Formats: sequence, C-alpha cells, structure tokens
Amino acid sequence: MICKPMFLNFLIVTTLFLWAIPYSDAHQVDAITPIQWPEKITPKMLLGKRLFFDKRLSRDYETSCASCHQFERGGSSFEKRPIQYSGEPTKHNATSIFNLTKNYNLGWIGQFASAEFHLNNLISENKEMGLSWEEIEQRIKHDAEYVKLFAKAFTGKEVGGYVTRENISQAIVTYEHALTTPSAFDLYLQGDKTAITEQAIQGFELFQDYGCVSCHQGKNIGGNLLQKLGVFEAYQPSASIEDRTYLGRYNYSGKNIDRQVFRVPSLRNVALTSPYFHDGSIVDLETVIKLMAKHQLGRNLTNVDIARIVALAKLKWYTASRVNTVNQYFKVMLISVGFVLVMGGLYTYFEFEKTSQFQQNNSIHSYVNEIEKLDASLDKQILLINSWYFSNYDSVNQVSSKYQELLDTPPYLPKKLESVLLELNRQLASKTGLIEQVKSNNAVLRNSLNYLPALTNQIALSLEVAGEQEQLTNVQINVYKQYMYRLAFQGIASQIIHHRTGINEKIPSLADLPAEVIVFWKNLNVHIKMLIEVKQLDKDLHEQIEQIEMKNNIELLAGMFSEYLEESDKQLKQYQSWFVGYLFIGFITITGFFIALRYYNHQHRKYKNETLTDPLTGLGNRRKLDKAMSVYVDQARKSKTTVGVFFIDLDGFKNVNDTLGHKKGDQLLQQMAKNLESSLRLNDLITRIGGDEFVVVVPNANIEALQRIADQILELLTLEIEHSDESVLVSASIGISCYPIDTEGAVQLIEYADEAMYQAKADGRSCIRFFMDI
Repeated sequence: MICKPMFLNFLIVTTLFLWAIPYSDAHQVDAITPIQWPEKITPKMLLGKRLFFDKRLSRDYETSCASCHQFERGGSSFEKRPIQYSGEPTKHNATSIFNLTKNYNLGWIGQFASAEFHLNNLISENKEMGLSWEEIEQRIKHDAEYVKLFAKAFTGKEVGGYVTRENISQAIVTYEHALTTPSAFDLYLQGDKTAITEQAIQGFELFQDYGCVSCHQGKNIGGNLLQKLGVFEAYQPSASIEDRTYLGRYNYSGKNIDRQVFRVPSLRNVALTSPYFHDGSIVDLETVIKLMAKHQLGRNLTNVDIARIVALAKLKWYTASRVNTVNQYFKVMLISVGFVLVMGGLYTYFEFEKTSQFQQNNSIHSYVNEIEKLDASLDKQILLINSWYFSNYDSVNQVSSKYQELLDTPPYLPKKLESVLLELNRQLASKTGLIEQVKSNNAVLRNSLNYLPALTNQIALSLEVAGEQEQLTNVQINVYKQYMYRLAFQGIASQIIHHRTGINEKIPSLADLPAEVIVFWKNLNVHIKMLIEVKQLDKDLHEQIEQIEMKNNIELLAGMFSEYLEESDKQLKQYQSWFVGYLFIGFITITGFFIALRYYNHQHRKYKNETLTDPLTGLGNRRKLDKAMSVYVDQARKSKTTVGVFFIDLDGFKNVNDTLGHKKGDQLLQQMAKNLESSLRLNDLITRIGGDEFVVVVPNANIEALQRIADQILELLTLEIEHSDESVLVSASIGISCYPIDTEGAVQLIEYADEAMYQAKADGRSCIRFFMDI
C-alpha cells in the first residue's frame, strides 16, 4: 500500500507535469515558422522602389525613405534616433523595414495599424521629410517619366490622372511589402538540419528552453505581440527617462496598463540592426540578450549560452533585393502589350461584375458568410490561446486582422445594413484590445510554468546538499520539502484547476535555511505569486471577452440581407462571352516578352557584377570602391560618425612571384582575401584595386578601433611561405585615413591613406601609419 506522503508527492508532480504540457517546448515546435520570397514582381513594386529611394520626396532633396531604413543596416538606421528634417530626433529608434507584412502592428508601441497608416502619418506630421502630400504630388506630376510609370502601374483611368496621394502611398507600401529576408534558418525550419551550424542549432534550442520563444515567435520571430519591458524586474534606462519614451505605449494610449509596454521587435536581421531597444541605448547584441533574460525571464545566462544564442542571431539573412529596376525599353513594351491585350479581354468581365445585380447580391451573401466564419474562428482562437494545442499568436493575429479588414472593406451595402456594420466594428475593437492583454498575460504564464518544475527540483537538490553538509537535519529537510510541494500544489491547483486543499499548517521558518537556498525559495514564491495574479487576470479578461456578444448583430445582419434580397430580386441580364482566342494570343505574347526580359535581366546582372568584382579574389574592385566611397561618406555625414580607409600593400609579394611563380602568387592573394573577409564585419567593404594592393573601408569606428583592426589585419597578412628549401616572408604596410578628421572628401580619403601607406613603407615596412601623424 502506498504511504500518504509518497502519494501526495506523486499527485503534485503529476499535476505540475500535466498542466505544463501545453506550455512545454514539445508544443512550441511550430512557434517559429519560415517565410518565403514574394511570388512575383509587379509594375507597382518597381514604381514603389523608385519612390522609396527618391530624395525628391523631401524638401531639401537630401532625404528619402531609405535614409532611415538602410539596407546595409538590416532595414534600420545607424543612428539611435534618426534626425528629422525639422531638426528634432524621432521619438524612437527606427525599426526594420524588412518583413513588414509579418508584423501585427507597426512602430515600437504598435500605434500604426498598417504600413499605409504609418506612411500617411509620417508625411502628415511634416517633420521627417519637410513636405506635405500636396507638395509631393506636385513634384511627381511635373516629372513626365513618373507620370508614365503611374499610368502603367495604376490602369483604368486616363493618362495623367494617376499621380495622387493614395497611389503614391500604395506604390511605396507595395514595394515595402516585397522586402522579405528568408535565410538558411528558414531552410532549417523546413527540415534541412544541415542548413545552419551546430552552434546555431544549440542557440535555437536554448532560445526555446529559456522561454524567449514565448514572445519572439511567429514568422517574424517577434512583431506579433505587445509586452511589458521589465516583467520580473523593472527596466528604466537613464537615456529614456527624461523624454518619457521609457513609458512606452502609455504615451500613446494614456492607460496605466500600457506603462512600459512595447511591441516585441522582430529578431530577423537583428545582428545588423544595432543600436537596439526603443531608444537605441544598447549597441551590442550580447548585452541585449543578457538584459532580456534578466528582466523578461527572471534568469541569468552564462557567457557560453549567450554566445550560442548570438551565433543563431548572426546567421546571414538574404535581403530581398529581387525588386530590381529593369531596362526601360522592355518594361514599357511589357506593360503596354500586357495592358492592351489583357485589359481588352478582362474589361467585359469586370464591367459585367460591376453592373450585374446578381454579382452584387452574391458578393453581399459571401460577405455575410465570411463574417460568420471569422467570428467563429476568432472565438476558437481565443479558446486555443490557453489550450494544449497552442502554437503561436500568428493565428489569432491573422484572424483578428482579417476580421477587421473584412469589416473595413465591405462590398456595396444598402444603407440599412451599414448601421449594423458600425456596431460590429465597435464590438471587434473592444474584443481586440482585450485579446492583446490576454496574449501578454499568456506569455508571462507560459514562461513561469516552464521554469517552476525545474525550480522546485533545484530547491530539493539544494536541501539535500545542505543535509550532506550537516547544515540541516533530515527532519528539517522533509519539513521544508513537504511544505514546498504543498505550497506549489496549493498555489497552482487553487488557481488552475480550481481545487483547494485542506492544508493548514504553520509556515516553517526560513532562518535555518542556508543563504543560497533562501534565494531559490524566494524565487519560487515570486513565480507562484506571478502565476496566481496573472491567471486571475486572465480569467477576468476571458469573462469580459465573453460579454461582448457579436453573434446577435451578425444574425440581425443576415436577416436584414434576406429581406433586401426579397425586395430587390430582379431578372439578370446575360453578357457577351469571353474573347478566348484574343486572350490566348495575348498570353503567348506576354509569355514571350517575359522570357526575353528575364534573359536580359540575367545578362545585365551578370555583367554588372563582373564590372564591380575582382575576378581573382572575388572582392570588389576599384570601380566598386569609387561607387561606394561617396555612399559611406554621405551616411557618416548624416549620422555624425566616422569612416576609416585602410590602404594595404603587401611587402615581399614580388619575391613570391619571382621565386615561387605567378600561380603561387595568385593563390597567396586569394588566401589574403579570405583572411581579410574573416576578420572584418559584414558592413565593412574590402576591395582589391591592383596587383598586391587592397583597400578596406570601415564605417562607424573611432581611432582606437581602427588601430585595433589594423593590428589584427597586419597579423593576418604576415605569413612565411615555405617552398622546397626556400621560405619567403610576406607582410603588409598599412596606411590609414579617417573621415572627418583628415578630410571630408571621399577621393581624398583614399589618396591620404595611400600617402600614409608609403610612409609605412619608408619607415621599414610591415607597420601601420595614420595620415594624421605624418
């Protein structure tokens, strides 16, 4: 017969295990899902790209959308808070423009419901670009090339009527939606276990085990949840306190529940998007991971675990640069032929849909059915949030967004149906706000429950160790264990399964416990208290959600529509048949042009890459250096940072060619190129501009950093090559110039670095010289 204490322990452990199943890692396999490339490139995307990079959208012709969302910075900015045209810094750090459609809301505090809303708000405030919508329209309308592009991208009206505020916004947003960045990590998620390194795999496992995936999940590894910054420990960076940005969403909503609440950022391209946090106060990824573990998870990570998670974050994400400008001649032919052929055939179909009462009634019927389905689906997703079958918040976000979009974009409706739709809109807004709070509480609850079983085991083990060290007697150990198990069981059972035990015993004193055990004991009480409070709040929120009854209004809408059908039932007219042959010829023609266009683009990209690449090493050549220097200097001027230029000439390379042969010399240059690539950052530019001459451009680094990088390069490029009985020593002479200390001219930077290199040669070679010192 099983004794009572053993049975009670078994019941406690079983209860904890069964209740934690829906929140365990086994049910978080689908918490992060892969993304794909955009399906096709459209004329509207190409127009949007041109507008995105066009500085004419700013008053001083110096700023474009790409100024704050720089591709080389992962779609974000070099600056902590970019400076607007008005001279004021933005309220928050610039978020990444990549993978925009995977986010639930936009902005650090989720204040923008869509990319369109964000863009319109940006222009309307008249701070960042310095131009109003009316002024932007006038500038675009006076460009004949833009007028043609708008006419081809927005068909259906007369030429010249397309440059409008709405169409400008729509074109830019269409391009932004195409900027996705799939990576090797997405291949790993799809089943290719060799796509990423073993260290990155370990980092991903830790990312899930520690509970990071509770908030950073979904297709964008974040971006679909609003969460408080400082769940277990308050976080108030001094840099934010003065301007109140640390208050987060509270500054937008004015609600106390939104204090220090921010949108969970996406972790795609996170290695490139420094500086971090809403105020750009943290510059390195390791510190971010350490702070998040402490404040959001209540944990302290080891340096080894941090390094593994960093390895996952630094996986290369492939920027969606597929939306490229195509040759104007082919583009005009493609769009013109497509417009004439396809629109000629489709015109009859769209006219029929527009004028046919049958189609109108059918669309309303489908609309009402879709509302009923989405309402049921939303209720199901709300139930799933706290169930064993929970994966991530993408599903409830998608249903909620689709529901709101459906209510915002109804077909033509009789006036008597529109009043019911307004009431449904109001009810959905209330329900959506409550769902956001449920999601936030749910994330905290899952994290604590993942941690609680491990914590009780840790306390039990610590008590055993204290017993072995004769700090506690066996009786004391059993008392503390039994109380700990009963405390965990009573706290969880009363809140989770609504069962209250009859345990009424005196709380054992903590005075006899060793200090290290007291820390664990207090941590246990914190987590149990958190579980009880959050679960009660979760229960209250669900009760409020249930009180929002939308089904009555949906049934009223369906009944009113049935009456409308009876009143407006008319005989439908038939329309002319499709121009099947005409469309077939158009399809064949467009396909032929598309194949020719793809071939031309392929050849054009191949030629362009060849003209910018050194064929021996695969590095950039002098042409690429000349093109890139002005870009680096412009970015440094705007962000008030530095640009360092290293002019590197190999010492002893001629001896390698003369003694060992040109083939060995070529192999040495290839090895030197690999050494340089392995030692520098992703944003640094490495070029070979001559036989044994290399130029390296390093942005955003002070003099001490440039010296450290130069020392590392000098060590990597110092080699002793042995061949038969001979050996040849190869090293490097390095000259360094710096913007803006030495000069503000891009060409002069290279010339000054060259002069400093010759000074290094004159001073004995195999050394480093700064231009400022000569």
